[in-house]
Amino acid sequence: TAASPLGATMETRQALRAEGIAPMALGTFTAAPAIAGGDRRIQIRGDALVPPGGGTFSGFLRTTLETELSAPGRLDPASGTVVSGEIVESMVDSMASTPNAALAARFTVTRAGSVAFDKVIRVTDRWDYEFIGALAIPEAQERYVGLYTTLVRALVSDPEFRAAVSAR
Repeated sequence: TAASPLGATMETRQALRAEGIAPMALGTFTAAPAIAGGDRRIQIRGDALVPPGGGTFSGFLRTTLETELSAPGRLDPASGTVVSGEIVESMVDSMASTPNAALAARFTVTRAGSVAFDKVIRVTDRWDYEFIGALAIPEAQERYVGLYTTLVRALVSDPEFRAAVSAR
């Protein structure tokens, strides 16, 4: 099953419209070596979830951030402020008594070649257990994919990130 592309969210758009947030460019997005196989697919029970367009989940994270930055006009490929990311955790457990998913990435912001921000941001989700796979698998897939917008929102709401991308 292929994940659906995500649109910009109102909450993230509002966070990025805050005064003082400068436009930024996007750098490289990768997955940590421990995630490598999970960057192209994630197993959920008997089904595999793949990123939109057959790419990588790290590319999906980049695209999600790009979408969110574009909506309020905070994306500028020529900016000297560059945001990069590396997925360091990516998991879904739909068989647990309380199904859950987690997504974490190390984000870095460089300004004029110097590191201004380097932090791991982690988000999780939990939901009610469903035994029937035909119901449980789509729920788990939706919850996992939703973590990408949640992760981007957590990033742009982080006070240290906001300081690193402020228009000084």
